[in-house]
Amino acid sequence: MSRTVVETALGDLATIWPAVISSSRPAAVVWGLLNTLISSAVHARRGIAGMPVDAVHRVLPAAQADSVILLCRLQLSETQAAELMGVDEWAVTSHLRMAQRNMPGE
Repeated sequence: MSRTVVETALGDLATIWPAVISSSRPAAVVWGLLNTLISSAVHARRGIAGMPVDAVHRVLPAAQADSVILLCRLQLSETQAAELMGVDEWAVTSHLRMAQRNMPGE
């Protein structure tokens, strides 16, 4: 499934590359595309539409869950996560604080 998602993402990116590269935040465009493709692939495999694809996204709102995964699981800095998500660094900091409030003790 991972290989298919990556191949699809690369194919999709090739068709929209001029728009991606001229975007103010190209990484955020790619992040959004990848999120959509992963979610679609997981839902198609499970036959369940609309359900979050992982435990973190089941518990937290999407932006908070993405921030937690990027920083805690993928070990990105807040600056890197913000750039990838297409938001300001303060937004990632805020998402992490809210996630801590929503998941005390985690």
